[in-house]
Amino acid sequence: MGKILVTTDFSSNSKAGIRFAIQLASQAGHELVFYYAAEILKPTSWSPERYKNYAASEIARHQKKLEQFIAVICKKSNLSPVKYTCVVQIAVEFGSYVVSYAEKIKADFICISTRGAGKIEKLFGTNASTLIATSSVPVIVVPYTYRVKSINNIWYASDLQNFELEIKSVGKFASALKAKIKVLHYEILLHLKENKDKFAELESKYSSEVIHFQFKKLDIEYPLTYHIQRDIKKAKPSLLILFTKQDRSWFDRFFLSSDAAEIAFDSKTPMLVYRKNKLK
Repeated sequence: MGKILVTTDFSSNSKAGIRFAIQLASQAGHELVFYYAAEILKPTSWSPERYKNYAASEIARHQKKLEQFIAVICKKSNLSPVKYTCVVQIAVEFGSYVVSYAEKIKADFICISTRGAGKIEKLFGTNASTLIATSSVPVIVVPYTYRVKSINNIWYASDLQNFELEIKSVGKFASALKAKIKVLHYEILLHLKENKDKFAELESKYSSEVIHFQFKKLDIEYPLTYHIQRDIKKAKPSLLILFTKQDRSWFDRFFLSSDAAEIAFDSKTPMLVYRKNKLK
């Protein structure tokens, strides 16, 4: 059984991430930890004892609110009951506190909702983009427009580097859900014999009833996101999986091109982002 840390700020947008996590847990048997980061400031005139008492009462208040908030969503989900706990923590910096707590409880994933499409900041929101850029724990970002459905069709957009290692992580994730995997690779020089031979070798080694490959031509006039977005809108997979290095700007590499300052990425497909150098 895996463990997923699911963040919420009690907003309507955050309900999408909660619903996706419940769906994921109901299929794969994961345990959920619903997490609220409470910003409880200390007035300079207060004594440490007064603030300590105030913080304790605020945590208790938020704890009750969180438990009620989650209970209502679980009841309305019409899914099988899942094992979960609710945690409220005083957090000054959301990203670092979430990652630290996820590491502490040995969470397999962090799940967070996005705000919507448009500019990068609007697409992910500050909190989600921070987690993607810094988290050692894989991050699931769920668009606020997400509607609950079975997770049975997973797309893995691969650059084919470290493929053997990455497909093990993808396969483990998909296996728990009994989901099929489509490995999607975009290549500029699709026609070259050496590329065709490489693709054929990969298919021969890894293709199965669960894993399928699709190699598509990359038009250099458009960023990678354009191609993925176009294909996602047609096929509507349950989830998109990506791997990224965090030693340089992931957003610059993935979302921006020389002639595109902003990309309105698909706003309906949840996305799981792994960090390449943290694979096991």
